[in-house]
Amino acid sequence: RKWYTVPEMKYVNDGYFAPDEERVVFQDTVLANWKGEDEESGIQYFNMSVGTTPHGNDIASNVEAGNASQYIVPNVNLQPNTMYYVTVTAVNFAGLSANMSSNGFTVGESLVEIDGSVSESTFIFFDSTELSRSAGYDRSNESDDSEFLVNQTETVGAFKFSPVTYEGNLSVTSKRLTTDHFNIQDTSSKRSRRQLVAAQYVNPASTTPEGLMSGNYSFDLVISDTAGNSLPDTFTSRGNFSEVYIIYRANRMLEANYLITDPLISSDELDIQILKWNTSSQLWLQTCSNCTFGMVGSSVDRNQTTVMSSVDEFVSPQQFAMFFSYADQYGVFGMKHSHICISVTETNVSEVDFLRRKGAYGPINITWQAETKSGYTQQNVYKNNSLLVGEGEWNSSFTVPLQIPSSRVGYIIVNLLSTQPFGNIDKPQLSILVLRDTTPSGVIEFDHRENEIVVTEQSGRIALTVIRRCSPTASATVRVKLSYKQYPSTALQPSALNTTEYVILSPTVKFNPGQETALLLIDIVDDNVPELNETLSITLVATGNASLGAQTTMQIVILENDDPHGVMKVATDQAAVREGNNAYLNVTVLRDRGLFGSVQLAWCTSGITATGLKNTCNMPSAALAALIAKSKNGSLSAVADFIPMSSKVTLAEGQASADLRVYIVDDVIPELNESFIISLTGVTGGATLGQPRTTHVTILPKNDHVPLFSPTSASVLVQENSVLKPGVEIYSTS
Repeated sequence: RKWYTVPEMKYVNDGYFAPDEERVVFQDTVLANWKGEDEESGIQYFNMSVGTTPHGNDIASNVEAGNASQYIVPNVNLQPNTMYYVTVTAVNFAGLSANMSSNGFTVGESLVEIDGSVSESTFIFFDSTELSRSAGYDRSNESDDSEFLVNQTETVGAFKFSPVTYEGNLSVTSKRLTTDHFNIQDTSSKRSRRQLVAAQYVNPASTTPEGLMSGNYSFDLVISDTAGNSLPDTFTSRGNFSEVYIIYRANRMLEANYLITDPLISSDELDIQILKWNTSSQLWLQTCSNCTFGMVGSSVDRNQTTVMSSVDEFVSPQQFAMFFSYADQYGVFGMKHSHICISVTETNVSEVDFLRRKGAYGPINITWQAETKSGYTQQNVYKNNSLLVGEGEWNSSFTVPLQIPSSRVGYIIVNLLSTQPFGNIDKPQLSILVLRDTTPSGVIEFDHRENEIVVTEQSGRIALTVIRRCSPTASATVRVKLSYKQYPSTALQPSALNTTEYVILSPTVKFNPGQETALLLIDIVDDNVPELNETLSITLVATGNASLGAQTTMQIVILENDDPHGVMKVATDQAAVREGNNAYLNVTVLRDRGLFGSVQLAWCTSGITATGLKNTCNMPSAALAALIAKSKNGSLSAVADFIPMSSKVTLAEGQASADLRVYIVDDVIPELNESFIISLTGVTGGATLGQPRTTHVTILPKNDHVPLFSPTSASVLVQENSVLKPGVEIYSTS
């Protein structure tokens, strides 16, 4: 297909958030937002250029912005009192393009005058301030006392004043904090949030609230009247909310907290918020302290890496700062290894190493336990021991004592039990294989943390991995022993060895010299026989010089299959019964396939031409039970042609059929054939519903319900030329 239309640029605005800005504060950054579209082929990408003339590119040329509608061009050199223009070019999928330039902006003081009667939102842009070490700071040297610096960061932001929010006319400036605002003293604490004492403003890195980390971005907002007088009291909005925005750099925030954060944390994991400093309480507080449920609080646009926070009250000057946290900032702990081999001829202790990933915020207390297995006395070596891991400490270890095993190989299973007060565990277990002497054949066991796998009868071939540990150099062979049982055992399927359920392809597992893994293959047979869960136990048995590990038994659980609890259906889809002599109709239900366990079948009735006990198919169970109770004492017989005797029937284990019983009412009303339907509606106990599941029942009339006819009079008197309208009365002799 060929496309012929060119893209259409709707607008290009100077500024990142506002509709259009005439003046910006940044001398090293250009911000713009735009809209372009192509209804035929679509927009492939946008290019952005900056120049001192419309459509010029002497400042920045062909900066690719992808499919974004907002973009920031960093690292430019802008001069005051010079007009600059942003040109955006839209390129569609046909390779055609169109461009548009903004109306221009100048670089000037970050001052905005706000008229309290304006109806449009007003933005003031600002640079954010970052406190960091000087270039010569050595991160690996804890005693490095290099000076802190106050720098302009790589981020920008804006403060939005909502329409008709403020009384009177205001003058608003955004102040970049400099070294003059801080009296810096370093206490050389281990955490990257080092203690700083501020003269007028506070360093967010040293005053971070508990549970948060400093985003290293801070700015100051000063509001005064147009004469320059500071506002004397707390400045409060009149109903609408102001909003503060910051474009953040996740990697810079993580780098600022490098001692306690993993640099591989993604920006999607960060929970970011903006707080305001309260000089009275000396605390960072929420920017929207009076927000109620349903009002805007804060939000994060991860695609644009922008955080927004509503502001309802602040003082002048007011310092803001960004902070963040993430789910695993306290750390995810796990064993460094799953297995290690130790010879007691060389040492009588073992060092257990574990790792801390994701985050190292705060001290964490780890509880661990070690217990002996196979060859040792069956008792715990250590129980509920604890180890304190400090903040910023990523890796650590603890010592477990060893004992000489009574057999060739002994085992110690070490588990990480818990972390307090926070933190998570993902690799909790270590197996220490304790060797009494050299074992050239290695230690053979199943390579699975769990000793049970669950399969279906349709799984086919199962491959179990058998592994040799502890640097094997010789050949070795182990024998495979199997046992089978059905669980739970019932008279319908006794627990017994049943070789038709599986086929083992080899009764032994052999290892060549140096070989560390081998596969044990088992075929599960799909026999189309109803069965409950079955368990196949596989045990490795040592032969010759082979030594076994702790994991020598594996169980394969074959889930119940082929409808072991049965498939319920009615025996016939048509039935007939004659009214009279207190007749009952019994409709048989059948239980096909398996007969394991008891099942309960729900059923109901609904009238077609017969009048029944309402429509029990749509009746709540409690109401139905009450009506059935009334029907049994005869109180409903006058208004019904049939009455179901129950709504549920139970079939015991091994029971293959049951009857659904319906009472046919013997009334005195002459009637022809009537009909109703019996429906199976549900079943519990593991069974399912099959077909047919409805029976159409016909109620035949009583034999003595024959209508008789007779004249109402023996003679009729009429006049000549009259029309005779004879009448008869139909009545029954019954």
